[in-house]
Amino acid sequence: MQEETDNLNYPDIPGYKILSELGRGGIATVYLAVQESLDRQVALKVMSPLLAMEPDYAERFIREGRTVAQLSHSNIITVYDIGLQKHQLFIAMEYIAGSGMRTLMQDHVNDPEWALSIAGQIALALGYAHTVGIVHRDVKPENILFRENGSAVLTDFGIAKTISSNTNLTRAGTIIGTPKYMSPEQTDGLGNDPRTDIYSLGIILFEMLTGNVPYDSENSMAVLYAHVHAPIPDLPDELSDLQPLLNNLLAKKAEDRSDDCDELAEIIRITRRERHYALKDPSRMLEANLTRELKKTPQVKNKNPQEKQNPEKALSHWKEKLSIFTGNIRELLNKSENIQDKDKKRVLLLTTAFIGSIALIAVISMWKDDSSDSVNTTENSHRTGNAPANIEQTTNEPDAPSVTLTSLDTPTIPYQPPKPQPAADEIKTETPVVAKSQSDTNDSPSGMGDTATGGAEVSQEEENQTALLISRFLADESNDELVKQHRAVAPASKEEKKPPFLSNKQKKINGLLTEARTAIKDGNIISPEYANAVIYYKQVLKLSPRNRRALRGLAISGDLIVENAREIYKAGKADLALQKINATLLKIPDHKNLLLLKQTIEASFNPNSSYAKAEKLYRGVDTPQNSARAAFYYEKAAELGHIQAMNDIGVAYADGDGVRRNDRQAMEWFNKSANLGNSEAMYNLALGYHFSDMKNPDKAMPWVVQAAEKKYRPAYMLIGWMTITGTGTPASRVKAIRWDLKGMVNPISSALHSQYRIPRKWQDDFMTQYKAVTGSEP
Repeated sequence: MQEETDNLNYPDIPGYKILSELGRGGIATVYLAVQESLDRQVALKVMSPLLAMEPDYAERFIREGRTVAQLSHSNIITVYDIGLQKHQLFIAMEYIAGSGMRTLMQDHVNDPEWALSIAGQIALALGYAHTVGIVHRDVKPENILFRENGSAVLTDFGIAKTISSNTNLTRAGTIIGTPKYMSPEQTDGLGNDPRTDIYSLGIILFEMLTGNVPYDSENSMAVLYAHVHAPIPDLPDELSDLQPLLNNLLAKKAEDRSDDCDELAEIIRITRRERHYALKDPSRMLEANLTRELKKTPQVKNKNPQEKQNPEKALSHWKEKLSIFTGNIRELLNKSENIQDKDKKRVLLLTTAFIGSIALIAVISMWKDDSSDSVNTTENSHRTGNAPANIEQTTNEPDAPSVTLTSLDTPTIPYQPPKPQPAADEIKTETPVVAKSQSDTNDSPSGMGDTATGGAEVSQEEENQTALLISRFLADESNDELVKQHRAVAPASKEEKKPPFLSNKQKKINGLLTEARTAIKDGNIISPEYANAVIYYKQVLKLSPRNRRALRGLAISGDLIVENAREIYKAGKADLALQKINATLLKIPDHKNLLLLKQTIEASFNPNSSYAKAEKLYRGVDTPQNSARAAFYYEKAAELGHIQAMNDIGVAYADGDGVRRNDRQAMEWFNKSANLGNSEAMYNLALGYHFSDMKNPDKAMPWVVQAAEKKYRPAYMLIGWMTITGTGTPASRVKAIRWDLKGMVNPISSALHSQYRIPRKWQDDFMTQYKAVTGSEP
């Protein structure tokens, strides 16, 4: 009884049977429903009736459906329907029965492989959306669902915004997004940029890796403040190889983040692969987890106790070693050949990860050769409170620094970003690194002297180990583009950094890719002829045949045409849909989705309905007159065997009415129709043998006689003219008079004459010749 009562409270959406409620949000409720026309389960999102009265909220709701409907990607939810029924706005979407992300994050604690896999999938989804000019602006775990096969699906584009759009559906003084996952620029009411989504993805990646968001507080204003001002938290040591990636995603300035999610997904894929290799064979470690690899090398005690007391000499020693290794890298880079140019963002990110890891080897090794002294020093530091404060390092100490938000309009709010806690046996050995880092920052030798253990000589095995890492890094095919790009990067000094050198070819490629992306935003996919996305991508492929961004851009361009053509077809304009598809296939001939949609539309035609559609368009019945569309349906009906349609499309080609004038095609269609017994086509074929570009008067008489025998009246006059002038037949005044008499006995009324489908130009030429011979109008 209770279930029946609850069901009575469900909204009534015609065509859908609601089974249960799945979830409720601020502006809508999602139900599990059955779409009765197709008997399939859907997630039916219905707007709150109260909010439906708000024009801006209603517009936002409808826009969500239209926005997602443009997107066709395996990691983006599919929209089936959108509409307004009984004052209820609704969207019918793909129903995903899998788990939510919150549940899966709990099941995959301490699982970096899973975290990177999901981040890569969402990066691909965002990359597709960004390519078609859409920014999500609310990427968070609640908007990520999972299919039963474990693949991630991005959903809820409710506050998405097209990159080129200037519309703003938010009220004055409000900001768009969820505070814990908002980018710094969103706190200023901005965020109309793909890099906003990249920042949010970085927050999610941090949460998947550590179990916590980087910035958290009960007060939303404190969280927003932290996004703008608080430093990026450090990952646990066992995940330190992922820190450069995270730093890039969570950069405070949008221009410091990656701007291409496709490249980001590729970087994540490479990172996953190298971590996988590291787990199987630590000797193959590249940029992944270098600190863990170092811990397996033997430690060498310093043989000279005096050196332990000279931290500057120790640091100098390691700088010298690092300089040698860096020189070796450059030398190997300069010897590498056959490198392909790629996007510089990916190159710089990988370079940062690798060189940063090499530097970290030196820093950690400096503290490892006398662990007992280091531990004692650390304990003293904790007891005396002399360890320098570093806001980037959060500890368990009660007096750890916090961020406070102070303004004239808001109270002071303490903020303390959470830090994943290291294991108890790691705290003492890692703390001196923090102290050294802070001391280096402050240029304070005394600060370093409190913790430094001295400059031990590096072991031969350790040096060989590092050389092995470098050689494997250089041998990896996935880093070919990094090798070439790194070869061109030669900063003059720490203070002056030169931008990476780009060849003229790469500059041209980058420019074309930018033009293509802009063209897609503006809807210029296949037109205008010399300034559209497809032409730009094809120009890139001429310069770089395997350019992945161009290949993907072409595929997406075709998908966009598929979606547009499908909507046109659903609106009853199959001809326009096929014209658009055919025009695109001339540029992208192997696009599978275009070919499949073309087959589907063509299979829906039948000769009679196509001819009826053509007649209405040609004569302007129940629709505006349109010769071009009429010609399309005439030809489609003719191709399907409609005899009269064959004649009518022949007339269109002869007159250039709705199609480009082509006498050869006209005569071919007349011949097909005439051979199937159409008397009008017989007359037109004979007329064409006299007055078309395919002139051959000797072939005219048999066809015009057959037309006359079928009592096709215009044929009488043509035979009379031919026999009196001897054109295509022996001259005979007697025969000419006989055929003229037949024409006089069976006159053509003006009303009947208007119904004939005869090529106007050919007929006008005939009338001129007839009048010249007879001296009278027919």
